[in-house]
Amino acid sequence: MPPLAKTGTMDIFKSDELFRQGKVAMSVNWIGLAEASLDPKTSRVSDSLVFGMMPGTKGADGKLVRWSNIGGQPFVLTTWTTDAQIKEAVEFVKWWLSSNIQHQFAAAGGQSAIKSVYSDPKYVTYRPWNRAWAPSLDWQKDVWHVPQFFELLTQQQDQYDLAITGRQDAKTTQDNIAKFQQRLLKEVGLIK
Repeated sequence: MPPLAKTGTMDIFKSDELFRQGKVAMSVNWIGLAEASLDPKTSRVSDSLVFGMMPGTKGADGKLVRWSNIGGQPFVLTTWTTDAQIKEAVEFVKWWLSSNIQHQFAAAGGQSAIKSVYSDPKYVTYRPWNRAWAPSLDWQKDVWHVPQFFELLTQQQDQYDLAITGRQDAKTTQDNIAKFQQRLLKEVGLIK
């Protein structure tokens, strides 16, 4: 960790910046930031990059356990959307999720979460990270479908800031996050 981490400003953009400056040896980050690392105008490490899957942990049964969040934002239709707008939105989504468009998007640097696209042998040729990223989709989870996501995230960020800035130890931080998440998810019936 660089000394900057003590200031509480280590968000994904700062860690990406430090990585591209060559100040940290590796970065586990959202793949959407990878393009800037490949560009020699924005990255001192563009000529020495390798991409790999995120590490996992061993479960009680000795098997490797991996999961992470899918990046991106969902399509949203509100309750006041008109029937005509819903029809247009559905047509747009059909077009957007078509194989041809998803391949074009991936070839231009985007990521597709459609299995027929990311398992196609062409997919790994589009960007250097796709060889590691595509297989990881099989174990990613979409936390956006949990209505309490923002509340969980906000509390967690507040707790991590306390630890990063030295106002709270790491164990207390992790315990506080776990207790809050357990209580909230139990209250709304998502866990027992």
